[in-house]
Amino acid sequence: MEVGVGKPPLVGIHHNPSLNSQVAQRMAMAQVRCKTVTLKIKRRKEGAPSPMKFLGHGPCDNLSRSETVPSFISSKEDIARIARELLVAVHVPPAEIRGVGISVGRDIVGGWVFA
Repeated sequence: MEVGVGKPPLVGIHHNPSLNSQVAQRMAMAQVRCKTVTLKIKRRKEGAPSPMKFLGHGPCDNLSRSETVPSFISSKEDIARIARELLVAVHVPPAEIRGVGISVGRDIVGGWVFA
């Protein structure tokens, strides 16, 4: 099972902290905790023109980075901290980001989900 949420272009971890809150809220509803947080980024493809459609992302490269921590987490603060670290690690300029998503997976424990 994967619990996550995505946001439209240029709305990310620093611009909209509710992204972390939504993931944490979905985890609470499913009564789960996790060890792995994944950050998914749509980066504008080099040389790609501006999107033709309003709020479209146009041609993009999809990047994904994840981090596994030693203990189970479920708080929005922990998810935000890890997501920020991953965002810094990918070195994508903010103007190049067309979409951001955070998901948790692997090593989920609790509730009706089995590890």
